[in-house]
Amino acid sequence: PSELTGRVLDAGSRAVADYPVVVFSTDRAHWRAGGRRVQSVQPASDGSFVIAGLPAGSYYLAVVSELDTRELASRDLLESLVPAAITVTLADGERTSQDVRVRARPDAIRPSAVRK
Repeated sequence: PSELTGRVLDAGSRAVADYPVVVFSTDRAHWRAGGRRVQSVQPASDGSFVIAGLPAGSYYLAVVSELDTRELASRDLLESLVPAAITVTLADGERTSQDVRVRARPDAIRPSAVRK
């Protein structure tokens, strides 16, 4: 299976563990709950993350300030993450590393349109 690894870093290149990482297919037809093409993970204390078992394809990679995993079924949430997301492509069995930098203040990472 393909695997995506990386670290969440702040503007000073320091590891950040507070913000969940969301990875989801660039193909909106795959945006459904329980699918293998929409996943999230909480980084380890050193900011590192591992997302395994992703099918080959093109994905968006984003960081959010908070996440209820039930929200991964929300097309509105995923759509709101696209503008700030990084695009990553995985081949079958490929292991790819992609760091993610948190550029905004924490309360600005998660779009206000999906706040509760």
